[in-house]
Amino acid sequence: MPQEETPSGILNRISSKATDSILRNALEKNLYPVLDQLSPTSKPRSQIIRSLRIVERDALAAAELLELINYDVHEKSLNEQVKALERDCQQDWHDGYEKQAEMMMKISKEVLRWLPNLWQVGVERGLEIQSVQKCLILCTTIIKQVARCRSRTEFGELDFSITIYNTDGNVVYEDRRYILQSIAWVWKELLVSVISKNGSSGDILANINRLELKEKVYDYLQKGDEETRPDGRHYWDAHWSENMKAVAIALLDERHQDRIKAFEKYFNFTLYQQILSEDPTLKDHLLQVTRRQMFQDKRLMVSSDYQRAAEIFKAESPDDLLNLYDALPGHMNTVETKKIIFNAFAESDIPALRAKALELIESGLKGAKRRVNDEVEIAFPYFGDAYDWLEMMIDDGKFTIKAPGDRKSRDPAIRNAIARREKMLEKFAEKAIGDPEREWEDPMDGYNSDDSGYRNRKQRAAPDLKEGILYWLEVLGNWKSREEAERVWDQVKEENTEDDGVGDYLFDVDGLADHLATVCDWSYRHNGVKQHVADGLRAMYKIFTCESIAKLDQKGYIPKTRSAGPGYNMISIRSMPKFD
Repeated sequence: MPQEETPSGILNRISSKATDSILRNALEKNLYPVLDQLSPTSKPRSQIIRSLRIVERDALAAAELLELINYDVHEKSLNEQVKALERDCQQDWHDGYEKQAEMMMKISKEVLRWLPNLWQVGVERGLEIQSVQKCLILCTTIIKQVARCRSRTEFGELDFSITIYNTDGNVVYEDRRYILQSIAWVWKELLVSVISKNGSSGDILANINRLELKEKVYDYLQKGDEETRPDGRHYWDAHWSENMKAVAIALLDERHQDRIKAFEKYFNFTLYQQILSEDPTLKDHLLQVTRRQMFQDKRLMVSSDYQRAAEIFKAESPDDLLNLYDALPGHMNTVETKKIIFNAFAESDIPALRAKALELIESGLKGAKRRVNDEVEIAFPYFGDAYDWLEMMIDDGKFTIKAPGDRKSRDPAIRNAIARREKMLEKFAEKAIGDPEREWEDPMDGYNSDDSGYRNRKQRAAPDLKEGILYWLEVLGNWKSREEAERVWDQVKEENTEDDGVGDYLFDVDGLADHLATVCDWSYRHNGVKQHVADGLRAMYKIFTCESIAKLDQKGYIPKTRSAGPGYNMISIRSMPKFD
């Protein structure tokens, strides 16, 4: 028996195929006369009129909301404000931060006033989904531009306020600070709502991914009925239907599988933690994937691959960390990679891992010394030629490798010999530079110290050579076994006697390192471009000429870190040695 057709079914079928004008003409011609001919006192007429008044009310309310979307007006306003903000940040970065904070607040408030309208139109009423998406894309893009405008004002530290009500007057969302989180919440609502009604997200999920909002959006999804997330923020999903909750579960399951596939293709520690938080039973599988990619797959590795693997193995598998260290190619022995692996080795009670930690300390100290030597060669490009000249002076008896005596001596002969030797060292420095009148060019010329990227650029141009030594020295000086530490120091110190170019000369000739450091000092020519070389040279020479850890400790060359302060206000204080 065929199913009886209903008026709503027929209307839905017509509206899905006919345009608005065709449908309106057909209704005016065929349905309206029939409705109007119903008796004024009949029950059907009363019911129809009552229903149509409800439809009219809802339609007018929706029309008013649609007017509030007003995309073109908001786009023009927000883009103009962002351009003005970026221009002000560029022109008045140092002093304009208060004005820029006001500009940020004004932009953000316009977005926050807009979001409730977008939620009511797109989510609660399910209207104009494409238009609402377009508006949310604009909101997201604008706020991200504000966040990276390079103002001294930290956008993330500004406080904002938003409350979204449904048509019944109930609060469905509220926040007092994080504006991008609020935008992500509306995206989440739109995504779940559309899927629950249509079975497909359309291009919503693609837009969320493109805007790099997926994790923020999915953080608002849950499989249970909790009020708050693990980070303490609210889910704000109490208004959801059972169908919407089912959609959220399906989305989370799909993301879990996507994460596993992504990890199997290219592992990283963040994915590792995310997957385990969802399913701890996958730990062995994830470790096996990491082992396979690092030790079996034949593909070109970069240093970041080893750093990511080190983070995973450090947390879960020290034995694999040892294998990783052994597999580390020589050209990837970067300080950053070494430090990650070193921390895991040093904290371990396994003898083999602690032995590797000592290897890393030795390698780190030797590498720090080589970096000083490299900077010396840059500052003194004709060092080799100068040393050839100095060797001739030594052969001719005009210069001695060792100092002729104590500077404080009152013996005229010794004092004269020291003065002659100092002049020879000055001439050596002039020859090593290549031109006595040459001034070192400042790589920071043309850059403004108020520029936001100035500090990083300066650190690259003038690396902290002294700290490169002190980091590893502090670790060695605080090693639990003094006997083990002394053995490492013997190996490091022995390198001073090896033929390694510049470093060999600096340790052989008394006063040479100190004189070159003096030439690099700001006070020498009022040129501080090579001050980092001066500091590194003095630290290197005085540290690496000490015969033992005990002597280093006695001279106060090993940095000491201690904690001070009460409770949560505890701070670390590091005492730094002086090498002047």
